[in-house]
Amino acid sequence: MEASTANVFEALPDEVKQGVADLGWKEPMPVQALAIPALQRGVDLIVQARTGSGKTGAFGLPIVCAVDPALAAPQALVMAPTRELAVANAPAARGSAFTVPRVLDDEADG
Repeated sequence: MEASTANVFEALPDEVKQGVADLGWKEPMPVQALAIPALQRGVDLIVQARTGSGKTGAFGLPIVCAVDPALAAPQALVMAPTRELAVANAPAARGSAFTVPRVLDDEADG
């Protein structure tokens, strides 16, 4: 499957686009170009790709877009196979979400 040449970041809400810009992401990685539109359509995905390929953004951005900040209840659960991987993924998730109020619960850290 070929990644689309369209920049999927352009279709994101403004608050999330700002988070993407703050991370310094200008163009989606191939895994993001394929996964983000599919996840936004509700498709279930399993992705296998190298470290640094953009998987965290590929899964995290659609989650951030789907969360309703006005709803003060859990809306998404991100699971990682190890604590180390969870800790490594958290900064990217925060970077894409920090401009969206109450998306992340800092009390769940640790």
